[in-house]
Amino acid sequence: MQDRIRAGAEAMGLPLTPLQGGAFTLLAAELRAWGKKINLTALLKDEERMTEELFLDSLSPLLVIKDRGRAGRLLDMGTGAGFPGIPLGIAAPELEITLADSVEKKSLFQRHAIRKLGLTNVRAVTTRFEPDGSRQLPVNHFDWAVAKAVAEIPVLGGWALGHLKPCGRLICMKGPGEAAVSLEGYGPPEETSYSLPFSGMKRTLYEYEKC
Repeated sequence: MQDRIRAGAEAMGLPLTPLQGGAFTLLAAELRAWGKKINLTALLKDEERMTEELFLDSLSPLLVIKDRGRAGRLLDMGTGAGFPGIPLGIAAPELEITLADSVEKKSLFQRHAIRKLGLTNVRAVTTRFEPDGSRQLPVNHFDWAVAKAVAEIPVLGGWALGHLKPCGRLICMKGPGEAAVSLEGYGPPEETSYSLPFSGMKRTLYEYEKC
């Protein structure tokens, strides 16, 4: 798995070190072990899909972030088992990442994985998002907010708006079926298209800057 992850990341223009590649192998093992007890992801039984659709696709926000300076605070909304936030924490240690999800069991796994991987730049918070955000997260605090296959773009815009700094950016990770829309409180969307390295599946990042 490590060689495939590193080859895929290299093909996306997001190279990983051998140590980072090994961290993904450890993450896969922990997902499988915990997946026997709680429902974390439907991709556990298919290593190729887990490698590409879960791990490598989670790195895609770096296609945008690396062009604007990779440091900063990032909020991963509705992170589930920790995606994309944990892979981003592995690949970009200069990012300070907050994982946010409403399911305590999944937050327990996130905290376990953070400890096992030694990710000092990642923390996990159990919280529920209302239409205008979370009462437990700071306002005007994050440089970035991301979400992977959680909700439609207008919903994500409402969740993120109060938590982003002025000029902070929301990144919506989408497949080919959802187009960009205008969002109140944000500038016009910027679009970055890419393909997953092995299957060629099309993906799009819609990036919105908070006005």
